Amino acid sequence: MKRVLLLILAILLPLAAGGCLKANTVDESGYVLAIGFDPGETFAYRITFAVQKLSTESSEPRTDGFTLFSAEAENLFQAIETVSGSAPYQLSFVRTSLLIFDQKLLEEAGRLSAIMNTAMEQLRIRYNANTFVALDGAKKVLEGLNSQESTQSIDKLQEHFLAYARDTGLLPQVTFLMLHQGIRQPTSDVIVPLMGTNEDIRQLGTADSVGSTDYAYLGGRTATQTLLQTGAAGSALMQADRLVGILSGQNTQLLMMATGEFEMGDIQFSLPDGSGIATIAVRMENAPKTELVLAEPPTACVKIRLEADLMHPEVLERITNQELQTHLSQLLEQRLQDVFLTCRRLGSDAFGFGKLAVKQFKSVSEWETYDWKAHFERMEARFEVDVVMQDYANRTLFQ
Repeated sequence: MKRVLLLILAILLPLAAGGCLKANTVDESGYVLAIGFDPGETFAYRITFAVQKLSTESSEPRTDGFTLFSAEAENLFQAIETVSGSAPYQLSFVRTSLLIFDQKLLEEAGRLSAIMNTAMEQLRIRYNANTFVALDGAKKVLEGLNSQESTQSIDKLQEHFLAYARDTGLLPQVTFLMLHQGIRQPTSDVIVPLMGTNEDIRQLGTADSVGSTDYAYLGGRTATQTLLQTGAAGSALMQADRLVGILSGQNTQLLMMATGEFEMGDIQFSLPDGSGIATIAVRMENAPKTELVLAEPPTACVKIRLEADLMHPEVLERITNQELQTHLSQLLEQRLQDVFLTCRRLGSDAFGFGKLAVKQFKSVSEWETYDWKAHFERMEARFEVDVVMQDYANRTLFQ
């Protein structure tokens, strides 16, 4: 009888312990997926954390959107300490994949360098985290991503914006490491993708640093209405660690064509006879070829070859394919020239000519004596764009 009782106890005790263990080990951790940096009113920064709560109450872990925590502080670590004191769970940064910086914050020289000097590796923040510049403040941009109608995770939203960048060319893809290298190396300057909020349609913008256009693709400035109050398009021009200008999505496409980062996208243009506007889908056939001569002043020639599909073939009823190719080549060459002159005026070597210039020197001392930034202010560039249109005259239906 004693042996039977011992056997029953041996069976029941693990079950009882298992029940208690399940009740006490429900794991709800707060994962910081995005960090936003804004100027502070009391301290140097207002830092916002987009926290995704992971719940394992059921057999399958699930995410329930994200919430925003924010605090003013002199640096990132101080903000973390302040927020953690009133957070309902411990914060983890192992999944941080998005860093957003306010435009006005980056217009102050030294601010971005101060943030970049933070020991991010101590928080285990990945150096391939994507970076954005916020036109309306980082906190507002994160609030715009936190739709009440759609509890989409930031991971999914980030994947969407990266795919959008790749498929349209309207914004670049820049990681934390790329931004860090762009600040540290004196050979070129980086461009950073833009985000903005569309909470007020009166913010609709038609101009960037290059000049006015009929319609400018800028994050949060387009005439759209969706589940999200935040949009992405365009780029911020950097000079070392300071933001010096803004490029629309269209001008971002052109810049990336010259640097070889463009893959594909649509371009709208006015027809040569003035009869209307058409759209072409363009692809980079090969990487651009750039020749740089360090004369006085330095000169560069950038050769770009594009394949193009006309989205409105009926246009060719009154314009020949050759006329259209010539018109597009001249139009893109002029637009590229305008973008380059804007970058030169603002002191931003976003075209990366400095990367080619430094290769022509045998030592670091020779390169530093040359003073590339001073020569860049007088540099001249020429762009040759070869557009190859599909031959619609010999194209069969559905080809």
